[in-house]
Amino acid sequence: MLVGSLAIRFPAMSGIVAAVGCADRRTFVGSLYGVNARVNIDMISRVADVELSGVPVGGRVAGKGWFKSKTAEAGPVELEETFFNALRRRRISIVRAALDRQKNTITVITNVPVLGSATLILKPEAPSETFPLCVPDPDLV
Repeated sequence: MLVGSLAIRFPAMSGIVAAVGCADRRTFVGSLYGVNARVNIDMISRVADVELSGVPVGGRVAGKGWFKSKTAEAGPVELEETFFNALRRRRISIVRAALDRQKNTITVITNVPVLGSATLILKPEAPSETFPLCVPDPDLV
């Protein structure tokens, strides 16, 4: 925010939207081997609310996840502790993920019992939305 000639940054807002009228949250969905995934991601902070459901995960498991690097859009991820522990009890781990803004997809690489490595590609829940995806202003991240 610019006040007079003084620039003020708000640390709680990790990255201010560079474009007005863009989609700052998007929901992606997909399924693999009987597991349905729903990811509602904040396109600025890249923090995601993840929900997995289906018989292979024993019903429903949900929690938050984010990239280890605050500026990354691909690579290793961290999960909130309760979500991590719920997946660990099921012997499932999320190895890495990638947000592809050009293809409008999220790719998730997992390790699952019996199968080993599995790749899940998530696509937008709603058809093409009216607004483009928000991109954080690199000067403010």
